Amino acid sequence: MRSFVGCALVVAAWACSGSTDVFGTGQPTGGSGGANGSTGITVGPGAGGGATSSTASSSAMSSSAMSSSAMSSSAMSSSGSGMDPCGNGAIDAGEACDDGNKDAKDGCTGCMLDGAADACPTGEVITLKKAIVIASTTSGKANFTAGFCGGTFAPDMAFQVMPSKSAPVAIKLVTPANFDRVLVVRSTCTQGFTPDPVCIDNNTTLTTTVQQAMQGQAFFVIVTGHQQSSGPFTLTITY
Repeated sequence: MRSFVGCALVVAAWACSGSTDVFGTGQPTGGSGGANGSTGITVGPGAGGGATSSTASSSAMSSSAMSSSAMSSSAMSSSGSGMDPCGNGAIDAGEACDDGNKDAKDGCTGCMLDGAADACPTGEVITLKKAIVIASTTSGKANFTAGFCGGTFAPDMAFQVMPSKSAPVAIKLVTPANFDRVLVVRSTCTQGFTPDPVCIDNNTTLTTTVQQAMQGQAFFVIVTGHQQSSGPFTLTITY
């Protein structure tokens, strides 16, 4: 297996040298056993007793019971509203993605991807507000792009990430061991046979960081594989 970090991609003022290198200069993390580092593109009774005391006690108990009943009703209502886990920021049964909100047309609507993520030049457009978790598979997808370190013959999924703020963005790809996957991060959906800013494939958990993601300037996260390898994956993109 191998990993490759090329020169920084150029978006707006980004360049291969200088302080605006969006992909940084560190090495990508290959998960367990991989090299550490980052690269750019990184919740009682009343006194005296007697009838008066008894009445007061009964009244207090009744009030307490009513309060408990109200609390129970509130809890039931809260529990009822919590039956739909969509928007909790985690992948639950039946979900393809979760971005921590229920906003429409931001790439993940109703915890389902808005697009197929299997075509360039746009891929699946993700508006990154805080974080998104995607659970999908490259199996059955088209082969429309590749990374410099692999993916020429394998099916792909491409995600165009649009940051809502300027900040480092961490990316993690997790796959089963039998999926010989490749993680690519760059400024375009397709690219000629030139080094990618990030192209890593050395473990079942691949992580990297876009050190200087800029608000309103998109970059692409591409999941592919070696040879014709494909399979399920979980992709997490977060500030």
